[in-house]
Amino acid sequence: MNNIDSQSSIEDDFTLTLTFESGETVECSVVAIFPVKHRTYIALIPLNEEPGFDPEEVFLYRYTTIGKKDSIKLDTIETDDEYNEAADAFDALVALHTDNNK
Repeated sequence: MNNIDSQSSIEDDFTLTLTFESGETVECSVVAIFPVKHRTYIALIPLNEEPGFDPEEVFLYRYTTIGKKDSIKLDTIETDDEYNEAADAFDALVALHTDNNK
């Protein structure tokens, strides 16, 4: 069962730039920030078509605010089980948002 609660949100007009280890950067739109169990996750999609990235691809990361929410920290999801839990919760959030906007 997915743990979607009132702290889940679909974000509007919030972007950030991902910088990969290779030095490549990708400007992304924040799709959602949502909790699963004891962690918070963020879902991002590239704003523009980027070489090497599927335009339908959603990036999922652990999400942490630092201080008084002035800064954020993104961490890679380390295990397949954790990734699957976050992906399932994101899918449920999108379905809920889609159903509410019909």
